[in-house]
Amino acid sequence: MKNLSFFGIFISVVMTAYGVASRSIAFYGTFEFNVRNVVRYVFYPVYYLLYTNLSGELDGLDGTYD
Repeated sequence: MKNLSFFGIFISVVMTAYGVASRSIAFYGTFEFNVRNVVRYVFYPVYYLLYTNLSGELDGLDGTYD
């Protein structure tokens, strides 16, 4: 159980770091900063990437001009 909990925490930290970095680079200033929007626009898409659901990722990146 110690190894499993370490792996779970490690994956959570990596997913959170990727989500914050990628969203701040790609979608800077496009949504209001509050808890609900951070969960909706940062954590949910990264969680869906874990299961290889790429449906909205490319559309969102193609729609930004910066």
